[in-house]
Amino acid sequence: MLEELLDRRALAPFLSGVRLDQAPHDWLFPRMAAIVHHGGSDTTSAALASGRPQVICPFVADQPTPARSAPTT
Repeated sequence: MLEELLDRRALAPFLSGVRLDQAPHDWLFPRMAAIVHHGGSDTTSAALASGRPQVICPFVADQPTPARSAPTT
């Protein structure tokens, strides 16, 4: 079942929409309903500055630190 969940074809109906190769955080984040990101310090700061809800999914290096210290509501 996990392999099925990770199969991009199975996720395709949920991934439709606009794809951007690059976009500045300060431009993109205020246009989003919510932000799901890796938790890097710059990304976390930009998400906080945007005022949008965020979900941090840390997985490497310094990312757990901002995830632990980000305010929750």
